[in-house]
Amino acid sequence: MRFGKETEEEPRLGIAPLVDIVFLLLIFFMLTSHFEIASGVRIRLPKVTQKAYNAEELKVTVLVDRTGQVYFRGKKVSLTQL
Repeated sequence: MRFGKETEEEPRLGIAPLVDIVFLLLIFFMLTSHFEIASGVRIRLPKVTQKAYNAEELKVTVLVDRTGQVYFRGKKVSLTQL
């Protein structure tokens, strides 16, 4: 009578105990850590003295045609006037 070899199972590392250990470590570090609110430096910001400007008012259009004529706001001007 011949008996087959018994195969040994390789030991496995269960995931449930690892999850428990991770949570215990997390709770430990949360309870033993010291949280401190950082106190900042108080500063006084200056008050605004100018009114807000509209960026659209600051836009200008300068056109130059093929002949080199310069137009500013629809009127023909020279480079020195520009």
